[in-house]
Amino acid sequence: MNQNFNPNEKALMLYTTIGGLSDAEKLGDELVSRGLAACVNIIPGVMSVYEVEGKIVHDHEAIMIIKSRENLKTRLLDGIRRLHPYELPAILVIHPDDCDGDYMKWIQRHTSRKGRGVN
Repeated sequence: MNQNFNPNEKALMLYTTIGGLSDAEKLGDELVSRGLAACVNIIPGVMSVYEVEGKIVHDHEAIMIIKSRENLKTRLLDGIRRLHPYELPAILVIHPDDCDGDYMKWIQRHTSRKGRGVN
């Protein structure tokens, strides 16, 4: 068990899309190695449809679901913005109503050991 477990700390999830599997793996590796995320799920092969300059665009992308904790939100958002290859990445912050206690301990353990942020 983690001696520094904070039972009042909340889990945090972020959703973003990215150009492909290799970009997603690179961003995920950076977020985890810097202690900003405990886990990143990557779902490749999605099709995104959006409008650019009046034209409908279809792009192949990967979805990233990033699991962290609330008190790292500012550093995590900053890290995603700095490391993401898109000029304007879609970043949606999700605040789960609840998180399994043992999983929250795991999140805290795997983010608190580094938590260095992005320079």
